[in-house]
Amino acid sequence: MSVAPYRPKIRKNPLRQSQRLIHRPRRNTLSDGKPMPLVYGNVQSSSVQLRALLALQKRSSIVASGLVLLAIATYGWTVWVPNIWSQEYRKMRTLERQERQLTQTNEAMKHQLSQQAERSGLLPVNPHQSIFLSPPTPSSTQPQQPATARPTFNPPSVTVAY
Repeated sequence: MSVAPYRPKIRKNPLRQSQRLIHRPRRNTLSDGKPMPLVYGNVQSSSVQLRALLALQKRSSIVASGLVLLAIATYGWTVWVPNIWSQEYRKMRTLERQERQLTQTNEAMKHQLSQQAERSGLLPVNPHQSIFLSPPTPSSTQPQQPATARPTFNPPSVTVAY
């Protein structure tokens, strides 16, 4: 028993090809077949209008670009800046906490040292029992240098911290 392969039925259109097409005149031609003019009215007035429209388009493009930049800047100000601010605020809080811990540790060490000093018999400093030394005179501390020697660099007496 053999089965014949399936073949779809093809309907034939009784109309001929030329009868099926509807002929319409082209839009850019007149009914007599001549091309339509592209500009109606006075050519000078339409060119002025076109120039005005082009200038308006140019200006509106510049305004639109400015508005896009303004939107990006607004986004940065409202989203990015507060995010950075909150990160820096967290850092500041951490530093404050560390500062309190260091101050507490420093005070505890001072207290411990004062207790050890009391136990060992050390006495507080009395200014009447102190010995003060006067600074030496410059001529006795520095040897004389010959005139041909190069001058040495003397650092400033004030310490500069950065």
